[in-house]
Amino acid sequence: MAGIVGTLLRDRNIAQSFHDRMLKRLSHRGSPTTMMSENPQCVALITQFSRRRRRKGCKDRQDTTLAVDSGGIVLDGEDTSMISESVAQSDVSSLQAIAAAGVVREGVRVIRSTDGTRPVYYAPLEQGFAFAPERKAIWALPTAFVRPVEPGEAVTFLWNGSSRSQEQHGRTRPPIDNEASEAELILMLQKELEESFSRLESTKKCAVLFSGGVDSALAALLTSKSCGNTVLITAATGAAKDSRVAESGAKLLGLEHHLVHLNPDSVWKAIPEVIYAIESTNRMDVEIAIPFFLAAGEARKKKCRIVVSGQGPDELFAGYAKHERILAERGPDALRGKLWEELSVTHETNIARDERAIASQKLTGFFPYLHRGFVQASLRVPTEMLIRLEGRMKRKLIFRRLAKKMGLPTRLCSRRKAATQYSSGSAKVLLQSIRANVEEAKRVTKKKAEPLVQDVLDFIGNEIGVPTQYGFIGEFNLDLGPTTRLLKRIN
Repeated sequence: MAGIVGTLLRDRNIAQSFHDRMLKRLSHRGSPTTMMSENPQCVALITQFSRRRRRKGCKDRQDTTLAVDSGGIVLDGEDTSMISESVAQSDVSSLQAIAAAGVVREGVRVIRSTDGTRPVYYAPLEQGFAFAPERKAIWALPTAFVRPVEPGEAVTFLWNGSSRSQEQHGRTRPPIDNEASEAELILMLQKELEESFSRLESTKKCAVLFSGGVDSALAALLTSKSCGNTVLITAATGAAKDSRVAESGAKLLGLEHHLVHLNPDSVWKAIPEVIYAIESTNRMDVEIAIPFFLAAGEARKKKCRIVVSGQGPDELFAGYAKHERILAERGPDALRGKLWEELSVTHETNIARDERAIASQKLTGFFPYLHRGFVQASLRVPTEMLIRLEGRMKRKLIFRRLAKKMGLPTRLCSRRKAATQYSSGSAKVLLQSIRANVEEAKRVTKKKAEPLVQDVLDFIGNEIGVPTQYGFIGEFNLDLGPTTRLLKRIN
């Protein structure tokens, strides 16, 4: 639960009305505290969400000019002062997992740290601007244009209703370190990763999205060292690989483990909620988000506050099969280019989806592998330490050795894992749920039902106001119960 929301408009009443519309769509992000700043030309309303509920009679702040989304991590006075200075100077170079908005002399400035794990979007309005951590909040306003504040970007909305040129402080691509030994590089990676997980030390209870693969297993181990009460949660079908390997992996780690069973009924009920949460009807995104959404729901029942994700190592250390193909067919330079390209967009293609799925369950996502120092250290690793074309273990070589050095059992370090939608069984059970609840899919073979999946997702998305994958919306006779319940809640 975290986020920052704001409106900057000339008319105070319209600003308040628009702001209230956005807050209604973001009620799952926590308790809002709003500040107001006025200028002869404009009024600015800025809200910061937090976990703590306001006491009765507590008024919104009028004496503060800074709102911060720190991803649920507790900040001290020194941290807040540094963020305030970063907003004033339009400099995000020292920030980690932060989005912030503050009133400056020229207007309102919004910044986002280079890791990109705290989302912010904005849109121009007639005579002003609005910003929010989710696009759906801005979709409630009269605007046709929504774009993200990019990682490392500072955007200033001026009191006259226009925006100033944007300043970029994005990721830099360091040179590959061909002089350091593998042991030296592992020590560097270890230091940065330990610093990343140390941010959890003030958190009482954490959940880890756990598949049993090396990424989530190392995340589980390191989370348990920083957060004393750590639970592992897996969402998968009973027959899925994740169900088996996660259970055995949790036993090796000696950590509490909970399995959320995916079945056609639970998935059908979740589909509209997932589409609305992640703001997409794309089939692959929905398949990936379903287990994350349901696992986060279980974490909420267990009274966790932060959900730790293992996203990142595949892009940093060449973890996909396609990386082998690129290396074999086009060489190491092409592979390095592809890894950089994937890292440069992962904040929007992967992290934003996962963060929203978790946030919809009133929890906060934490992405430790995208810690700025860890990312920069990983980019220095030579290609031959990342991936090879021979042997049983071909991908994420140095990462697996790092995991072993940090104490992960060898069996977990060497586990290979398929993509989430296949290892969890969510792709298969999504199709089963559609065949069970859509009349047109019931009457055809499994093969012929496959192409209907995207069409049905688009149909449901259109019903709840989420942009569809394709412009054409077919007609289906289906069980709209879950969709109707969602619409009653959000409208």
